[in-house]
Amino acid sequence: MEKIEQQPKRERANIEEIEKKRIAIYEDMDKYQKYVEFANRLRKKYPDCGDYLMWHIMAGSTPVGEPPKFDFPGEDSLEKFINSLTED
Repeated sequence: MEKIEQQPKRERANIEEIEKKRIAIYEDMDKYQKYVEFANRLRKKYPDCGDYLMWHIMAGSTPVGEPPKFDFPGEDSLEKFINSLTED
């Protein structure tokens, strides 16, 4: 993903780790179902979800331009949600 390379080194490492975790979620149907449900809830709550870099990372899509926001706030954080699904 081209946008990852434009992020500072520390953020790139974090994004790359999240990408690995996202891929791992696809291998577990229970986790994947929770992932989809969470994404659908966010899509309804945040009509501007395309303005968030984490949304594109979660969806595996490439944003047009640089998204102005990184992640959703608080309990809606995709980073926190992905981490919670992949903790052992």
